[in-house]
Amino acid sequence: MIDIKAIRENPALFKEASAKKRITVDIDRLLTLDNELKGVKTRLQDIATEKNKAGKDIAKLQGDAKAAALAEMTKLKQEESGL
Repeated sequence: MIDIKAIRENPALFKEASAKKRITVDIDRLLTLDNELKGVKTRLQDIATEKNKAGKDIAKLQGDAKAAALAEMTKLKQEESGL
């Protein structure tokens, strides 16, 4: 299996090699999808961080502030499951 890091570093080499071997592969599309995947993984990590912080804060809150924090937590969970 080819490491994606190698493809990121030198896509022209892999385009040329696949053409020589008559293998149809869209390296540019692969790199685009890889970039999107990295973005989603980053956002998921951000959501986890926000949920952890909110979870700690919710225990200290009361009343409307607590309800608002719980609503925000629900929104984060929905976004997380959507990703």
